[in-house]
Amino acid sequence: MTGTAAAEPTVTTFTSTVDRIDTTAVVLTETYFYAEGGGQPADRGTLSRSH
Repeated sequence: MTGTAAAEPTVTTFTSTVDRIDTTAVVLTETYFYAEGGGQPADRGTLSRSH
């Protein structure tokens, strides 16, 4: 998934694995979320458990 967010900007759902849960963060192994920085607003989203 690395680098594909820019190539596929219309993605609205994706599957990933939780790498770890820290005190204030859930760290995923891969993500489409765009980190805040360089004047670009951060993506926002929700996580849900697959069944």
